[in-house]
Amino acid sequence: RLDGRATEGLGVGLAIVRRVAKMLGLELELRSERGAGATFILRGPAGAAPTVAARSVAEASLAGLDVLVMDDDGPALEAMSGALRDLGAQVRACGDEAGVNAALDAGLKPHLMVMDLRINGALVGVEIANRARARLRSSPRVIIVTADTAADTLEMLRASGHQWLIKPVDPSMLAEAAAA
Repeated sequence: RLDGRATEGLGVGLAIVRRVAKMLGLELELRSERGAGATFILRGPAGAAPTVAARSVAEASLAGLDVLVMDDDGPALEAMSGALRDLGAQVRACGDEAGVNAALDAGLKPHLMVMDLRINGALVGVEIANRARARLRSSPRVIIVTADTAADTLEMLRASGHQWLIKPVDPSMLAEAAAA
């Protein structure tokens, strides 16, 4: 935050960076001076490849299966879609419920739906997934993804009956959940 100004957010940025660093086997260093800001440094071997995650993703397969992905954050939507494509899925990416409905109206019958929990600031991903499933004869599996780890949110996810993953989603965890 600059000049002490409050900005909208969940306050999970550092937690996400720490988790990504741990997943990639990188060292995370913080240098901070009061009034001067903070510097975050990630260190790792040059040219190192994430072989464990790549191998896990390659072992799982959604070859040819239709997957519907919803996230209102463009980069997150592209990252999740790319990870699912790497598993062989045919991905239809949507930014909101209107996009989900358009995909279903066009005849998409997804095998799996991967839905962000928070859409346009509201915790509505579970409800959108449930409404989408109600429109289909077969009920596709649902994976909810979120960065929100508040106790009440986690309780809501448990009660939803859907699988869920905490962001950032590790590709091997996504592969495992998608293949289940």
